[in-house]
Order: sequence, then structure tokens, then C-alpha cells
Amino acid sequence: MQIQDKALLVKLAIGMPGNGRKDKTITAEVTANHRLQANAGRWNKTLYPVAAFLPLTELAGSARTLHYRDTLPWLDEGFRILPVLMFEEYTKGMRKIRNQFEELSESHFLGQLTKWENEAMAMHNGTFNEKDYLPEHKLRKKFKFSTECIPIPSSADFRVKISSDEMAALQTGMDNRLEQATRDAQADLWRRLVEPLEHLMDKLKLPDATFRDSLIGNLRDICQLIPKLNLTGDRHLADFAAQVERQFSGLQPQRLRDFPSERNAAKMDAQSIMAKMADYMPAEVKGEQE
Repeated sequence: MQIQDKALLVKLAIGMPGNGRKDKTITAEVTANHRLQANAGRWNKTLYPVAAFLPLTELAGSARTLHYRDTLPWLDEGFRILPVLMFEEYTKGMRKIRNQFEELSESHFLGQLTKWENEAMAMHNGTFNEKDYLPEHKLRKKFKFSTECIPIPSSADFRVKISSDEMAALQTGMDNRLEQATRDAQADLWRRLVEPLEHLMDKLKLPDATFRDSLIGNLRDICQLIPKLNLTGDRHLADFAAQVERQFSGLQPQRLRDFPSERNAAKMDAQSIMAKMADYMPAEVKGEQE
């Protein structure tokens, strides 16, 4: 089965009004007062207080975290591979965040626009310039949150009328790009398993290390995601993910701190699994560990 049958491409786009503006007047004053050259710098002012956008930027961060968690890298900037098995979970999560984003843009920012502009006026202490501030109807258009899904292209998609030799070259190039994209995606998935396991192993070597719940939780999460993201059906990756989850998901941070024998046993287990994984992981991932 080809990758086109198992996944599609998705792009996340989030937009908000810009919160910076060059102030030519203050730039000129600073340049003159300090006898600077004309190209020495410029004054960029913040239009609104940080609180005006804070919950929206936090939501945007949550959306990007989900986007990168549930997808794999693709060749083109902006698009990522979304496995069909992750489609429902991904779209449900994004829909929830988008609804929150749209509600907050109205209630938190636009609904309190007068408040934010008054705070901006006080913040700029006499240098406030109302021309820098867009009216509400224009600001509303700046808020955007969308996901775009398209099929993964294949060499059979070419429909242009060119010579057979040129067509063959284009199709070969496309096939090579798809093969490289598939290898890159699978290497990325191996990294997602290797890195938290390596992090755990490094922590277990330190007798006074701090063991947080997230240390185990992050490892468990990726082990549970791998079956849905494993586009090539890599049996070794699937087996190691299952083994890591069985071996380490039950570790308790407090016991690792309190009982050196348990910490040492977990360290030996991690080193053993990592050594076995080295025989199967992609060469570029193995090289990063050396």
C-alpha cells in the first residue's frame, strides 16, 4: 500500500493582528540625541499590552503542539503528513482549539478593545499615535485559524503534454521525493521514541536527578502514538514502542528517587533496549546518537 492511501497533507495557519510598529519620531529623536548614524537602529514599539494577546498566543501554541505531535514532516514548508488513523483525533482537537480561538478573539480582545487602547495610551506616555491602531472591523479580519488538507501527490498525477522522456524524468523525480519524504517521516518517528528514552536513561545515571511525572508521561505518549503514525508499518519500530511502554510506563518517579536499586534496574533496561534499537533505527538517527 502506498503512502497516498494511508495519509494526506495538512497545513495549519494562524493569524493575529501585528503588535509592533516602527516609530519614526522616536527613532529620529534617539538618533539625534546620541549622535548616531542614520542606519544605527530603529525604535519598534509594542502597540498593545502583552495581556491583550496572551491567551490567544497560548492557544496558538497549543495548536502548533498538537499539529506537530499528530503529524510527520513533509518535503514542502508548511505542510505535514497526517496519517488517516490520526485524522479524526487531529481534526477534533483542532476544532476545539479553533472554537476557543474565535471566541477569545471576540470576547477577550475585540470586546475589550477600548480597554486595551487606553492601556496602550498610558503605556506610551504621550507618544501614543491613534493612526497606528486599526478600527475594530479591520482588526477582526486579522484573526485567522484554519487547517488545509490536500492529497499527497504521486507521479501518476502529471497530466501535462510533454515528451515521454521528460515525463519519465518528472515522474522519477516525484517518486524519489516521495521515497525521501517517507524515509524522513519514519526517521522522525524513530527520533520521537529514541530521544525521550535517551533522556530517561541519562536521568537514571544521576543519583540526585529530579524525576518528574512528565519524564515517564512523554515516553508513554509517543509509544501510544507510534501505531497510528507508523506509515510504513515498520515492525521493529512498533515492537520497540510496545516494549518500551511495557517496560517503563509503570515507573513511579518517587520510587526512582527513593530506591537506588529500582533506578539502577531501570537504567540497565533502558541501556539494553537502546542497544537493541541501534541495530534497526535509520542510519541518520543512529548517527545522531553517536
